[in-house]
Amino acid sequence: MSTKQQSRIIVTGGGTAGHVMPVISIAEEINKLQPNVSIRFIGQRTDMRSMAIVSSCKAIEKSYAISAGKLRRFHGRGLVWYIMHPSIVFKNFIDIFRLILGIVQSIVILLRWRPDVVFVKGGFVGLPVGLAAAILKIKIITHDSDAIPGLTNRILSRFAATSAVALPEKYYSQYYKREKVIQTGVPINSKFFSNNSVNNLKHEMNIDNNSKVLSVIGGSLGAVRMNNAVMKLVPSLLDSYSNLKIIWSTGENQYKEISTSIEKLGLKSRVHVKPFFGDLDEVFGVSDLVISRAGATTIAELAASKKACIFIPNPVLTGGHQSKNADILTKNNAAVVITENDLDHGIGKLKSSVEVLLKDKAKRTQLGDNLSKFADSKATSKLAAVILGEKI
Repeated sequence: MSTKQQSRIIVTGGGTAGHVMPVISIAEEINKLQPNVSIRFIGQRTDMRSMAIVSSCKAIEKSYAISAGKLRRFHGRGLVWYIMHPSIVFKNFIDIFRLILGIVQSIVILLRWRPDVVFVKGGFVGLPVGLAAAILKIKIITHDSDAIPGLTNRILSRFAATSAVALPEKYYSQYYKREKVIQTGVPINSKFFSNNSVNNLKHEMNIDNNSKVLSVIGGSLGAVRMNNAVMKLVPSLLDSYSNLKIIWSTGENQYKEISTSIEKLGLKSRVHVKPFFGDLDEVFGVSDLVISRAGATTIAELAASKKACIFIPNPVLTGGHQSKNADILTKNNAAVVITENDLDHGIGKLKSSVEVLLKDKAKRTQLGDNLSKFADSKATSKLAAVILGEKI
C-alpha cells in the first residue's frame, strides 16, 4: 500500500565509492519503479570522483556541489594523540565553517527546488544537507550499511522519519529509536548477482580457463598497509603458482608506485593493476579469491557474487566499523579476517591464508556460500520503496 507519492527526491552521500555507488543503484531503481520522479544529487565540492560517478547516472537529472566539513576522528586514538597532531585539530576547526557554509548552500538549493524527501546515504557531505532539510521541515530518510552507524546519520536520526539499516535491528538499538528503524539490507547493483560478463573480462585480461585469479580491492581511496603487504607477497606467490593471475585495485595514491614496482619485477603480464575498477562485478566474477577492506558495500557486493574472501579491516576508521563488520563475518564462518596487527608481525599469516584458499576449492565454496547469506537481492528495491513512501 502506498502513502503520499514522492515526486522530487534529493539524494546525497560521498567521500568514498562505498557511499556513492549505493546512491546510484537507488536512483536507478527509483527511476525504474517511478519514471516520473525527479531525482537530484548534492555532493561535496572537492569530491571530484563522486561527482564524476554521479554525472554518468542517467537517473539523476542534476547535481549540485556544496562545501562540507569533516570531523576527523580515528578509532582508538585518545586526547593525547590529538594534542600531538595539532594539524588535525586545526583542520577540524576550519571545517566547522565549511559545514556552516554547506548548510546555507543546501538551504538555498532546497528552497529553490522544494523536494518531497531528502535521502542521506552517509558521509560528511550528508550532514549539511540533512540539517538544512531539518530546518525546512523536509522529510529525511537515512541509510546505514555498516554495523556501526556513521556520525552524520546518528546526528540526523533525531530529525529523520526513517532510519533504514542493513543488519537486524539489534545492532542499532543503542543508536536509533526502534520505531524509526527499517531493515532493508545494503543496496547494490543487480549485476553483482550474475556473472554474465566473466568470459569477456577473461578475454580482455588474457586469462585462460585454467588460471586462478586473485583480486585485491583496497577501496576507491586505497589502503596503504594492505597494499604494502600484498606487494611483499606478490613475487613469491606468483613464483609458487604458475597459473595465477592477479587483479589489483590500488587506489589513486599508490597506483603509480605499485604499477612501477610490478613493471620492474617483470610481472606486468600477470598482474593487472588499476587505481580503480568501475565494473567490479566483472572483476569479482572472474575471481577465485578476493583480498579486500571490510567496507559494508564491498562486503555486500562480494556476498552477491558468492566469493571467498580475506578481509583486512581498517582499524582506525570512525567507530571501528570495519572491524565490527569483519567480526560478524568471522562469527558466521563467512570469511577469513586478518588484522593490521597481524600484518605488523609480517606477511606470514596473509601468505598462508592465501595459499590454503587457492589450493582448497571446497573451502572457497563454503566461504562464498556463507558470505552470500549477507546479500539481499531485494535490498535496493526495498530502500527505493521506503524513499518513495511505500510500505515494505
